[in-house]
Amino acid sequence: MFGNTLDDVMDIQQKRHPGLEIPWIVTFLTKFVLQCGAQKTEGIFRVPGDIDEVNSLKTKVDSFEESKNLRDPHVPASLLKLWFRELYFPLVPDNY
Repeated sequence: MFGNTLDDVMDIQQKRHPGLEIPWIVTFLTKFVLQCGAQKTEGIFRVPGDIDEVNSLKTKVDSFEESKNLRDPHVPASLLKLWFRELYFPLVPDNY
């Protein structure tokens, strides 16, 4: 999941989530952020989550495991930011 191109991510997820037109990791982490109470949390994408919890969640997400035992919305938010940062090709090319 991490460090791949969007095409690779879509190919990887095709077996587990056929028909899903956006990366599963985006839908999962977005829902997870909201379930953890992001609406009531200040600086949701500014304040980093605990690095150990982010790394633990990254390992689970990389194998399509859905961890549900986190309460801090900063953890899935940090992982979502990390996933976008680690895309092989940036969403917004450098020349823009």
